[in-house]
Amino acid sequence: GCITDGPGGYGSSERCTVEVLRGGFLFLRPGDAFDIENFFDGFSINGTFADERSEIEGVAVQDGDIISWSTDFSVQLAGFTLCAATTLAPTSAPTSPTSAPTDAPTTAVPTAAPTSPTGSPTAVPTAAPTAPTSAPIAAPTSAPTPAFDFSGSGSGSGSGSAECDGGVDLAVVMDRSGSINNAEFDQMRGFVRALFREFPFGPDADDSRVAIVSFSSTATADALFSPDGTSPDSIRDIIASIPNSGGGTETNAALALLRTNVFTVANGMRPAVDGVPKLAVLMSDGQSSNRAAAVAEALLLRNSGVIILALQIGSTSSTQRAELIEITGNASLVFTVSNFDDLAAEVAEITSTLCTVATASPTTLPTTSPTASPTPAFSLVLPQGACR
Repeated sequence: GCITDGPGGYGSSERCTVEVLRGGFLFLRPGDAFDIENFFDGFSINGTFADERSEIEGVAVQDGDIISWSTDFSVQLAGFTLCAATTLAPTSAPTSPTSAPTDAPTTAVPTAAPTSPTGSPTAVPTAAPTAPTSAPIAAPTSAPTPAFDFSGSGSGSGSGSAECDGGVDLAVVMDRSGSINNAEFDQMRGFVRALFREFPFGPDADDSRVAIVSFSSTATADALFSPDGTSPDSIRDIIASIPNSGGGTETNAALALLRTNVFTVANGMRPAVDGVPKLAVLMSDGQSSNRAAAVAEALLLRNSGVIILALQIGSTSSTQRAELIEITGNASLVFTVSNFDDLAAEVAEITSTLCTVATASPTTLPTTSPTASPTPAFSLVLPQGACR
């Protein structure tokens, strides 16, 4: 028998559960639609998430097994028809042999023997190189070279590239304060899922590790870095289970939790000697309840080697932007996103920026007002590495 999401494309936030009545094998019929949004929409087959044909075709199921279908809130595609049979269908019959042998070899004469070498050496070399110019190189600029070159300049234009290599330790901080409604928080969940997809995580040395902190009046470590590799299925469940609790905006509590509990070797962060970049993405729609404490905690976190990128969502407040610049230590690491609906469009540029800072070796960034000596871009030299 077969199951389907129904006629036409599937909807948002769909949920259905099917119990297998007779054991067999899953398959997808040729010609039937199988068009779903990878990572966000898919099946859970006895607790294992599947969203690709190769993850479904030929999977064995037993009597009583459970297959669940779920979708997120955004993209809806054509859908699926999923079937099961007691035995696997045989592969296509082999093609018939050709009716005639291949052409006989040609009768053409072999190619000519190679020519003899020339009797004289090659021509003399070209004229001597020109003399160097007499002018000196350009004088150094008065401002230090920027550590990074961002095409987006923190504007959230969505024009970045999402292609990079290597692993990072990446933590996302989600604001769940009272000013964010349930629909907006669900869009934040979708952004986090999409961002994590750009950083394949697992147990290998060059895989990424991911963590999640959420905060309002208090902060919670919802997921810690896992040395054994966190599965996409478990991360999906964790993100879906984070409550939009309401409350204040204690950004300082979230940053302190990152430093003391999340970015620690005891909780899965890789030690500095491994050279894996440490990245944090702070998402918030408003100013912190305690700006001075937030800025102080951010400085401690950056001094420990963590690079902070911030998203200012649904707000154009210059005061909030100034606070986020103090938190990140770099205006180019603050992105303004006009509303929650635009978050999904920013994944590529945020990924590109994270990869840029992860692979860069910064010098110093010019300050708004010149100082006696340039202000460091970051308090510690960034570990070398890359992201994927």
